Parts: sequence; C-alpha cells; structure tokens
Amino acid sequence: MFGKISNEVAITVDGAYLPNSFKLKAGLPAKVTFTRVSDKGCVGEVIFNDELRELPLNEPVTFEFTPDKEGDFKWTCGMEMATGTYSVK
Repeated sequence: MFGKISNEVAITVDGAYLPNSFKLKAGLPAKVTFTRVSDKGCVGEVIFNDELRELPLNEPVTFEFTPDKEGDFKWTCGMEMATGTYSVK
C-alpha cells in the first residue's frame, strides 16, 4: 500500500488522488502538493491535516508541515467520498 519514504510528495487529482497513499519520515519537514488536472468527481477541494483548501484547476496547492507523530492519517475531498492516506514512520 505505501511505497518508499519521501518527504516531498506530488499528488495528481483526476477524479481521485494519484497516488492515494504515501509514507513520510517523522521529524523532517514535508511538502505535499495536490494538482487538480480535470473537473472529474468531487475533488475540487481537499481536507488534509484538518485543513480545508480549494483545489483550483491546474494550480498546485502545497501543504507544508513537519509530521511529529507516527501513525496512519487520512485525507478526503470536501464531501468525504474520495480519500487517501499517509503513514508517518
């Protein structure tokens, strides 16, 4: 489910999240960038780390944070229909 650990992740939003799972290393600054490339589905906004942001078409939206606790965390579209997860190790 989760690939290699990288603290810079690019997610393509095309009716779903691609990739929809990734790993981060605890204690290191992380950048997770969402870029919506189509109007498919209900993914015009994302709730990531409890923060709701609009995803304008073809404009990258980046969340920068330092994960400080280990575990699995979920993100969703505004309607909670499209989801993804990330793991902190």
